[in-house]
Amino acid sequence: MPDYFVNLARGADAAGFWGAVLSSLGVGGLLLQQGLSAFWRLRLIHDKSPSQ
Repeated sequence: MPDYFVNLARGADAAGFWGAVLSSLGVGGLLLQQGLSAFWRLRLIHDKSPSQ
């Protein structure tokens, strides 16, 4: 599978390559933001719950 992506990157033109890189960074940033948001919300809920 990694060979597929290497060959795809080698065969891409510059605009397509950088478009894919920027899109991947955007999706990665969105996923990171959503994950951190869910983590802090869960942490807040956990901290407010009564201890046993």
